[in-house]
Amino acid sequence: MGRVIVISPLKALERDQAEQATAKGIDALVINEDMTKTTGLWKHAHTSAAMVYMSPEMALAPSFQKL
Repeated sequence: MGRVIVISPLKALERDQAEQATAKGIDALVINEDMTKTTGLWKHAHTSAAMVYMSPEMALAPSFQKL
């Protein structure tokens, strides 16, 4: 399965875009420093999310390399 990764420095834009994608039936996920304690976040990104919106900081995280 392919996925689209969008790196954005603006949290509000990440959330807005993910909400719009979800409203269109796309499995979208936001990953930023506010979400680091969310259980299953990286697993969801790895297994089922079609679009992942993330902050530049999270794109540098070791967990991103596994994605």
